[in-house]
Amino acid sequence: MDDLIPNHLTFCIYIHAALFSEEYWPKAMRANGHLMLNGKKMSKSTGNFLTLGEAVKKFGADATRLTLADAGDELTDAK
Repeated sequence: MDDLIPNHLTFCIYIHAALFSEEYWPKAMRANGHLMLNGKKMSKSTGNFLTLGEAVKKFGADATRLTLADAGDELTDAK
């Protein structure tokens, strides 16, 4: 997760500070590491990657929505 801090998290804070008054700044932020699929990091290079559109076509909108909603409930990497 250390790779997320210098780029994504920092710029998220800068963008919120530049665009919004302080009352609309995030009260907290959370970041998780990699998405895991069958014990392996999910990425295009490993071939175990689906776009959102592909997931909806393959599994349906409701199943995809439920899976994504459940994937981020812990502090561990989404599985």
